[in-house]
Amino acid sequence: MAHLLFFVLIFAGQLIGGFSAQKQHPSNNGKLITILSIDGGGIKAIIPATILDYLDKALKAKDPKADLADYFDVMGGTSTGSITTAMLATPSLDHPTRPAYTPAQIVDFYKQNGPRIFNQSSYKLEKSQVAVSEVLQQNEDPEILVLSLGTGATKIEENFDARLAGTWQQPIWTVIDPQFQGRAYTAITEYYFYSLFSGFQSHNTYLRVQVNFYYVLHCD
Repeated sequence: MAHLLFFVLIFAGQLIGGFSAQKQHPSNNGKLITILSIDGGGIKAIIPATILDYLDKALKAKDPKADLADYFDVMGGTSTGSITTAMLATPSLDHPTRPAYTPAQIVDFYKQNGPRIFNQSSYKLEKSQVAVSEVLQQNEDPEILVLSLGTGATKIEENFDARLAGTWQQPIWTVIDPQFQGRAYTAITEYYFYSLFSGFQSHNTYLRVQVNFYYVLHCD
C-alpha cells in the first residue's frame, strides 16, 4: 500500500511540476509572487517536512483555519521535494478547499514508510531551482518572495591541505570525492539564488534554510 501511495504521489508531483510551466497569476495583490522551493534527497525529505510542520503550527497559532498552501502562489520541488509539494497542494476529498495532508501528516508518512520506500541509492541530493526559473521566465519584473528548504548538507572539518592531497591514492579519493560533490552542489545552489536576487531585489526576499551535519575528516 505504501508503494502504491508513493507512486501516486510521484505522478502527482510530476503533474504539478508540469503545470508550473503555465503563466502564473500572483494571488497576493497582483504583484508579489510567493514561492516554496523544496530540495529532494530520499528519506532526507523529512527535514524540510519538519520545518514546514513547525511553520504550519506557528501560522495556526495566529489563525486556526490557516493552511500553509494558501501562503504560496507557486510550490515546486525535485524528487521527494515534489512529493511533499504534491501532498501539500492536493485537495482533500471531503473538504476540497483544504489540503489532503497537513505538514504533520507528511512527517508521519516519511517516518512510517520511508525505510521501506527509500534505500541508500535514493540519498542523492537534488536541488530545486525550477520554480524560481519558471516564474522569472513568465513574469516581467516580478517581486518574488522565496522560501527554499534544503535536505541537509555535510560540513567537514578538514585535517589536510593541497600538499597532503597530492599523495592520496585511489582508495582515499573514493571516499573523499563524493563529499566534495555534495558540498559543490550546495554551494552552486546557494550562489545561484544569491546572484539571482542580488541583481534586482532585496536579499530579504530570499530565505534558504539548510541543516548542516558536521564531522571531522582525517586523511593521513
